[in-house]
Amino acid sequence: MDLNKITELAKEICERESLKLYDLEYLSGKGILRVYIDGATPEAGVSLDNCAEVSRSLSLELDVENLFTGPYNLEVSSPGLERALKTSEHYTGAKGKKALCVIHSDYTNSLYGGVKKLTGVIESNDEDNVTLKLDNETKVIPYEHIHKAQLIFEYGTKE
Repeated sequence: MDLNKITELAKEICERESLKLYDLEYLSGKGILRVYIDGATPEAGVSLDNCAEVSRSLSLELDVENLFTGPYNLEVSSPGLERALKTSEHYTGAKGKKALCVIHSDYTNSLYGGVKKLTGVIESNDEDNVTLKLDNETKVIPYEHIHKAQLIFEYGTKE
């Protein structure tokens, strides 16, 4: 299976539908291909119809291209309010929002005083780092130190 080819097909389909590909993952042990789509602009959302159309189109393309040798399940959805942050583009789109960053254990003692989880507002980012405003300090965290990160939805705040 060629994940790069699948990613390109998904991007093309999303662009055709005035959407963007947010993320894509393949769980090989379960045969599940998960595709996360988002609106083309921060204000645009994703509807159930959008997900259904991307699913139909991508399923057809995957079958035509014969990219899977065995059975697979395709899941297409929005990344959700508490979406994972994996790329520099994800952090850029999340500026001003609250996030949780879990630090790799290799770095927690020496650089973060034993703290494994940092929660704060994303102030800025560049190609190498994200700047997170914590309650009483600001931390510049290299992406390579982050094990995983996600937005934190706060009920009652305007997204």
